[in-house]
Amino acid sequence: MSPSWTESTQLRPYDGHGIDFFADAERAAGTLIAVIRGFDWLVGPGEIEVAIRPADSSYDAAFLAEARVDIERMLQDAAPLPDQCWISPRLFVHVNA
Repeated sequence: MSPSWTESTQLRPYDGHGIDFFADAERAAGTLIAVIRGFDWLVGPGEIEVAIRPADSSYDAAFLAEARVDIERMLQDAAPLPDQCWISPRLFVHVNA
């Protein structure tokens, strides 16, 4: 699966089915890095739309570039995910069923 990236300042956690990617396990709204909505990531193959926050004073461009790599790797692995887990030292995943 290949991601299609969209920057958004309007990311909201727990806003429907999909995956929320946070910078910490507490899952505070300010640590939301990216979201995938829907179940396309489960059924693949194809393009998956990923909305990611733009760089700012909290998360710089380097951090977000590494986050993109982590998300791409997760999508390529296509391994089953528990409801919540770390996919890298940077990103904690919450799956919304």
